[in-house]
Amino acid sequence: MPHLVAAVTGLAALLHASPVLFRAVTWLGVAWLLWLGWSSLRERGTWLTDGDPTPPRTARLVRDGVLLNLLNPKVTVFFVAFLPQFVPPDRPGATARMLAYGAVFMLVTFVVFAGYGVLAAAVRARVLARPRAAGLLRRTLAGSFLARGVGLALTAR
Repeated sequence: MPHLVAAVTGLAALLHASPVLFRAVTWLGVAWLLWLGWSSLRERGTWLTDGDPTPPRTARLVRDGVLLNLLNPKVTVFFVAFLPQFVPPDRPGATARMLAYGAVFMLVTFVVFAGYGVLAAAVRARVLARPRAAGLLRRTLAGSFLARGVGLALTAR
């Protein structure tokens, strides 16, 4: 949603027109991905289960989710560089068209992420029952965050 608002209000055009500002957002994304990877590698405990006494605070989960979304370079590139190509700014109804395209994007994203959630719920017990599998999954996720961060850093130069 924030990326759609940025695209509709012209902030995306500003990011597109200002290489310095776009690079700053890109480097924030790099830092976030590297931090996620490093944090995942440092984590040594088990993943939370229903019986854990100290689940993370809701505010922390919301903060992490918002930051993950805002600093996701793929979404930024999609709304700054890709989507505007299909909406000529000089045509009437450009804002409505951009909002409609953004709504379709969000709907498709929701369906895909809901599918991921259903799949994760289906294999959750099996993964948590095998500490080695959970550890391998954690290291794989950490490695993917680190690889994406390094890859983005190398392309951001």
